Amino acid sequence: MFVKKIIGFIGPICSGKDTAGDYVSNLLNIKHLQISSPLIEEAKEMKIPLTRKDITKFGTALAKVKGEDYLARILLEKIEKIGVISGMRQLKQIHYLRDNSDLLLISVDCPVEIRFKRAKDRNKIVEAIKLQDFIKDELEENSGENIQRVFECMKLADYKIKNDSNLESLHEQINNILRHNDLI
Repeated sequence: MFVKKIIGFIGPICSGKDTAGDYVSNLLNIKHLQISSPLIEEAKEMKIPLTRKDITKFGTALAKVKGEDYLARILLEKIEKIGVISGMRQLKQIHYLRDNSDLLLISVDCPVEIRFKRAKDRNKIVEAIKLQDFIKDELEENSGENIQRVFECMKLADYKIKNDSNLESLHEQINNILRHNDLI
């Protein structure tokens, strides 16, 4: 039986995981899917506001009905042989991909101050006006009844990238990992 190869990128908001995923997608000419895409599509259909808090709450509710790994199941079906999936936030998503594909999991992180500045520069968030609010929101999203556990997921990574410099540094770290795994 053929096993699909998944290159996964995980990390907190604005750490560079999607930028890393786009880079690998372009380099290897493979699909890059964001784990939240099906969730966002469903939220739009149901007219749920696309705020971080509303999406986190909606994602938790849906996962209780469909299973915590349902987003990983949907995306794995969309990949033929090899692909990139970024943004896993739930432990069962990672466990599903580990059990049902050849998963190379890479954590991307950088200091919270840099992530907050990136988020503000990109208008990626609307709720957090100050750094303290950004940190508070992130901690709330990853605790309590929410099934999102980004920081726990990051501990499961095969490799860790520190993205606190420039794109060239990010690309070189990724290239080293890909070389080490005979992907380039």
